[in-house]
Amino acid sequence: MTVHGGTGGEDRFTAHDGLWLWPLPPEGPLELVVQWPAFGIAETRVVLDGTELRSLAGGVRPIWD
Repeated sequence: MTVHGGTGGEDRFTAHDGLWLWPLPPEGPLELVVQWPAFGIAETRVVLDGTELRSLAGGVRPIWD
């Protein structure tokens, strides 16, 4: 995941993240596991729906040809 940019104001900050996922996962559950002990991040897991990710990829539009 990479940060593509952000904006800030007097009392808030927003950022936009994106994920390049290639190749597309198979249909069914996709488990992501992250851990970064140097920054105090313990092992964390989340399950995503690979079928839904594949479906969403069908709506992606290229920025240029």
